[in-house]
Amino acid sequence: MTERLMDAQLVDFVTVDSAQQERYRLHDLLRVYAAERAEAEDPEEERAAAMTRALGGWLWLITRTASRSPSGALPLRRRYTKALPLGAEATERVTAGMTAWFNAEAPALVVAVERAAAMDLHEVACEVSAALCSSSFSVDARFDEWRRTHEAALAAVRRAGDVLGEATLLVGLGQLRNRQDRYLEARRFFHESLPLFRKGGDAHGEAIALAGIGTACREEGDLDQALPHLELAGAAFEELGDDSGTGYAKRLAGSVFLDRGDYAAASALLNDALAAFRRLGSKRGEALTLRTAALLHRASGDLRQAESLSERAVELLRESDDVLMEAYAVQSLAKTRIRLGEHAAVLPDLLDALGVCTGQADRFGEALILRTIGELHLARGDYAAAGEQLRRSIAVWDDLGLPLFRARSQRDLASVREATGDAAGARALREEALAVFAALGTREYKELLSVL
Repeated sequence: MTERLMDAQLVDFVTVDSAQQERYRLHDLLRVYAAERAEAEDPEEERAAAMTRALGGWLWLITRTASRSPSGALPLRRRYTKALPLGAEATERVTAGMTAWFNAEAPALVVAVERAAAMDLHEVACEVSAALCSSSFSVDARFDEWRRTHEAALAAVRRAGDVLGEATLLVGLGQLRNRQDRYLEARRFFHESLPLFRKGGDAHGEAIALAGIGTACREEGDLDQALPHLELAGAAFEELGDDSGTGYAKRLAGSVFLDRGDYAAASALLNDALAAFRRLGSKRGEALTLRTAALLHRASGDLRQAESLSERAVELLRESDDVLMEAYAVQSLAKTRIRLGEHAAVLPDLLDALGVCTGQADRFGEALILRTIGELHLARGDYAAAGEQLRRSIAVWDDLGLPLFRARSQRDLASVREATGDAAGARALREEALAVFAALGTREYKELLSVL
């Protein structure tokens, strides 16, 4: 049948994807003509049913793949009522090559969601948009597609008066803004969703919103606000039996205690997070927790354990095809090796990781790695190069409005100034950084106070 359609020039062969599946598409003019004829000839109920079936099948594949290989990201919904189960053979064939399938189908998925929203099929548009947040949208830099699906579906659920749908999509937009390092906007979306989840009696959604607020506050360095939100979220997820949410909230809460210098509390929470992700079977979640645990061991002086945990995190993230978080794990490993005095192979790895962050528009990661490259040059005694990289890092932190991370780069730049004979400049930088550490209550306050 496909060959006959090709002979009639109704279908074009496109490629054989990485999963060895042949891919075809309709000509643009044929799609436009088909849409026009459907509008003119098919009853609205039939068109709505066809669109719901198509999106329902896609939704089934997305959620099945997420359940087989959990990302550890926060699922916006616990149940997807519009998923349409497909045959076992078709499901197996697609999920075996899900990355290739998703990359090929993502543009069509976005257009389909927008079309469904325009047809006021708000429930299926909302569910597919929510499911995409736990798919490659949360791993890859698909920011425009993420925004388009959510904004289209949000308009539809608001027209329908669907309170929980609106709350779900607001949280999805909040997660998008977190990924884009736009934390103030993220918090606004999360705060807007909270009363809607409470009105709809959705405890799971409320926990996700709380976790989102805690995450944004943590990245901004507002530890006093981050911790209670993450603790409330973690307790709610545990009560609901949601290992993905439990692991996420406890890992982030552990990182807050690490920033405060409470290593015992951080260790306990990270162990809980690790257990949750392992119950879930999420290699990615496990890897992110191991990376945070590596930071804890590095801060406490156990560098060899920090190196081992970072190495394992890199391996797991590579297996998970998460190149961005792999770059973060590489940064953690490189920084530990700098502390160990093992500089030889560090710079090429850091430059590769920097390229990944730049390519995915992750400015937080870019600044973090620039700082680490600066630390490497500082350790090698190349003070001019160290100063250049650290100043670049500070410029990005300034753009992002993140005073804690800016102060950490300033502390390193102070060491450069001191090494080059500028004692007054070094002291001024340290005093400025010290004021930030004191205001935010981080462990660096005591560390730096002993130097001044």
